[in-house]
Amino acid sequence: SKNIWFIYCILLLGIFVALEANTFTTPAIPYIRTDFGISITNSGILTLLSSAGAIALSPLFGRLGDQIGRKKVIIAGLCIFVIAQSLKVVTDGVSLYLLGALLQGFGYALIFPNVFAYIPELFPEEKRGKAIGLFMVFTYIATATGGAISGLLIENWGWRSVYVVSAVSSLIGLILISIFVPKSVAGQKSQLDYKGVTVFMTAISLFIALPLVYSNFGFMW
Repeated sequence: SKNIWFIYCILLLGIFVALEANTFTTPAIPYIRTDFGISITNSGILTLLSSAGAIALSPLFGRLGDQIGRKKVIIAGLCIFVIAQSLKVVTDGVSLYLLGALLQGFGYALIFPNVFAYIPELFPEEKRGKAIGLFMVFTYIATATGGAISGLLIENWGWRSVYVVSAVSSLIGLILISIFVPKSVAGQKSQLDYKGVTVFMTAISLFIALPLVYSNFGFMW
């Protein structure tokens, strides 16, 4: 029982890293916008790509975890997360930063639903409520502390330090999950509705982008 809770806490570290990375960006936006010469109107694109990718792809990647095993998908997500945050550290222009933001959304979609899906596999029914409660505690702590930590880092070492910390944290999470978390049982593979997935992802992405589109092109567009 103690071993199961230890494994679960290691998994929650992946969620913590992903949520912290999302909240890290908000205090950094004014500095990034100034460095890259982005207007206030268009600054929303700095977070738009990661949000759109995470929301649109989470259902797809959650199902992928059921088919090939959740641990594989979580590790892939953390690898992508490390790459995404590293790109933001070394970038000299907005294009590479936006690629990192898009990859961050991909990584988040790989990690978040599959960590949550581990709960029924690790815990019997009578302990799942406690596990879900702990999941929510980690979620709220990461969301609440991310902005304060980001502000402290930016004030002392600049906005790029935010993504250095995020990349290192993701790498630590990747190593711990690779070592301590057991493989999940892969489910039966089934045919994927590619047309439905494409329509869903496109619709969600357009919906999220509407405020940015409206601010640039107006209602008639």
